[in-house]
Amino acid sequence: MKLAIKLVAALVLLIGALVLLLPQFLSSEKIWAEVSSQVEQQTGRRIQVEGTPELSLFPALGLQLKGLKFANQPGSKVSQMLTAEQLTLRLAWSSLWSGTVRIDEFVLEKPELYLEKNSKGQANWQLLAGDKQPAAAAAGSAPSSAAALPDLQLGDIRIVDGKLSYQDAQTGSAQQLDNLQLSIEIASLKSPLRLQGEADYRGKTQKLDLSVDHLAALLAKEPISLQLELDNDLLALKLDANYQTNLQGKLELEAGSLRELLAWFDVQTQASPEVMNKLELKSTVLLTDNDLQLTGLSMALDQLKLTGEQRVQFLQPVKVSGQLALNTLDLNPYLGLHPQQESTAAAAATQDWDQTPLDLSALTHLNLDQQLKLAGLVFQQIKLGPSEMKLVLNNGKARFDLAKLDAYQGKGSAWLELNAASKPYQMASQFNLTGVAAQPLLTDAAGFDKLLGTGQVSGQLASSGLHQKALVEALNGTVSFRFADGAIRGANIAAIVRSAGQALQGNLQAVNLDKDFSESEKTDFSELSASMQFAAGIGQSSDLHLASPLLRLTGNGSLDLPKRQVDYLLSPSLVASIEGQGATEAGKGLTIPVRVKGPWTAIKIRPDISQTAKDKAKQKIEDKVKDKLKGLLGGG
Repeated sequence: MKLAIKLVAALVLLIGALVLLLPQFLSSEKIWAEVSSQVEQQTGRRIQVEGTPELSLFPALGLQLKGLKFANQPGSKVSQMLTAEQLTLRLAWSSLWSGTVRIDEFVLEKPELYLEKNSKGQANWQLLAGDKQPAAAAAGSAPSSAAALPDLQLGDIRIVDGKLSYQDAQTGSAQQLDNLQLSIEIASLKSPLRLQGEADYRGKTQKLDLSVDHLAALLAKEPISLQLELDNDLLALKLDANYQTNLQGKLELEAGSLRELLAWFDVQTQASPEVMNKLELKSTVLLTDNDLQLTGLSMALDQLKLTGEQRVQFLQPVKVSGQLALNTLDLNPYLGLHPQQESTAAAAATQDWDQTPLDLSALTHLNLDQQLKLAGLVFQQIKLGPSEMKLVLNNGKARFDLAKLDAYQGKGSAWLELNAASKPYQMASQFNLTGVAAQPLLTDAAGFDKLLGTGQVSGQLASSGLHQKALVEALNGTVSFRFADGAIRGANIAAIVRSAGQALQGNLQAVNLDKDFSESEKTDFSELSASMQFAAGIGQSSDLHLASPLLRLTGNGSLDLPKRQVDYLLSPSLVASIEGQGATEAGKGLTIPVRVKGPWTAIKIRPDISQTAKDKAKQKIEDKVKDKLKGLLGGG
């Protein structure tokens, strides 16, 4: 706007000069030569026209220029800053003596304006005398007030079929408006101004409606109020604000599809079709140079409701920081993840890990520093309750810090680091949960629903990959757990031990050694603990411990996550009557190894009778040797 006013003022001076020179010069060529020379002296740029300028004196002072060219700053790749097919200007004669500039007509046809900042940050529009303040102004002289400015009356002010280009060599950004149609309505410089128009931007027609209450105040850098409406088929924006050196006011924004809006700016997303759709935003805004602050923010996206404060810094890439509170956030559809939707864990376990490629490239398009309060969070099958999170995203590298989280009836803390700046994606995490329910946690995390109880889970894990299966196959780290007052569902280990004991005693009618996991069977425990070391997705454990009033159990083995299989050798020992575990006789002291092996949905449990029989025969031989030795030595 400042540039446009200066150009109008220059043209007014140009016309005035023409009138003063008319008595001395008889031809328009000589007049134009003098005018162009003055412009070049004032701006350091050359101005040219094709053919002969057309001057008219009645009924108003008129000028028509064809093939107008105004040179760009030295060193630019584009030689002309402004070109226009034709400029028509009519100025009322009274403008020369009344103190009120009345422009009856100003029509610029097919102009092309090229604005740029070079690598040194120099702008090519800094060319008029007003942009180079004299020493007195730099020393602190106050700008002219609105009341001191001459009045201005405008008639038919239009830009027809224009083009505006902008290049910033420092940031590499480039923008362009095509088919620009613009009209200005203003009764006088001290009256409200209304600017209406449209232009094509990135292939879509933008409609613009701008109202300013006092143009003279704007030129004098005094406070003004303005209303702006910007509309296309993707976005509707309304701004009601005050402006002096900063812009402050109320902003409303609505987009029918955030996905299409991002695609308009060449940002692609792998999000599922049911999300990234309708967006509504209301906020108080404060805009200063390259910094936008949003306070009292209220935003709705799909089913998400967000409130808080945000700051947007227009850097490369854009940085967004602030605080937000929102309802439950399901990350899966926004990240394009498709967790299996089977109704049971058993059905889920029959499936292979998901090999749908992950596309996290969107994380490289902006930087974030956010404090989040979530009513809930869903990622893959993992579900968290109310949580507080800090999210930092810097050049594709993200860190999620969950200082406070509720999950699976327990509480805890966790952090996750994700590097999406290079492929394969790198992930690392640490977590510590207390009071968690084992069954829903393991069901969601690994599709394993056989363990019941409440306790503590902690670990450190890392992986890399481009899809879920690859991440599972590359999993490394440690996990430990301790659960209390629960059960292992699907197996009655005490009954298996009893059955094996009957076999060793020759009572084969009571033997049933071929046992699968059964929903009706379980092994109760008062305490269950283990730790596991993972490498390439396979966990090894040697310290499994289970205790109950009837049973003591230790074990070692492996958990193969890529193949969804388990292989454990258990050493259970009955320590009391097994009443209540499927038997009526005593078996105290009976110890028989038990092998637990197979895929998660078809685990087999077998007592290792052969090893037990060998151990029992060996014990009998040792007893006989001891008896012989006692006889030889005279023992009783």
